[in-house]
Amino acid sequence: MKIVALALSTFMWIAVSGQQAERRVRVPLEFRKVPTSLEITGAPPDAVEVRIRGASSQLSRLELGDIIAFIDLTDAGPGQSVFSLQTDHVIAPLGIEVTRVDPPELTLTLEPTGTAVVPVVPTIAGRPAAGYVVADADGVSVDPQTVEVVGPEDRLHQLRSAVTERISVDGKQATFTEIVRIGVSDATLRLREPQTARVTIKIVPVRGPGPRLQQP
Repeated sequence: MKIVALALSTFMWIAVSGQQAERRVRVPLEFRKVPTSLEITGAPPDAVEVRIRGASSQLSRLELGDIIAFIDLTDAGPGQSVFSLQTDHVIAPLGIEVTRVDPPELTLTLEPTGTAVVPVVPTIAGRPAAGYVVADADGVSVDPQTVEVVGPEDRLHQLRSAVTERISVDGKQATFTEIVRIGVSDATLRLREPQTARVTIKIVPVRGPGPRLQQP
């Protein structure tokens, strides 16, 4: 009887674990082989929905990243284009069948890549200690003074400067120097190479009023 019960339970486990099921899941979307001379602009989606079929036990063990959708941009050119997104554009574990992708196509806009050299502007916040100020003349110096930025040409035309991390002068009573990262506020742009800046801020005492002349 024990052997029969064990065999029956084993059979039931195999039957349940092998039972087929369907599920809709949201998976990451990758853009592969983007030409080096082009940039994807706008706000392309970073995920799509797919319908999958497989054993219930296998579907229940899926984790984020196990299934990935992709679009191959090898032959893409500048301008707006429609790209197909079918089941063969989805990579899934062995044993899982992808039956549908939603949406089945995407419209992407690609623009030529450009470069621009812009000044680096330190981001300074706070107030020095009472009786002190940031010097008016040459009060702030930055090295390097310029950086090269890369990205879509139309966005580069609107860029005026790169900025540094926030540098606080709160409570300062003397000149100081900080090493901070450089970046750009436009997420579609990037530095040619990651860089830091050496920023020196000159803190000086507030000048008091000069001697008063006595009236005759």
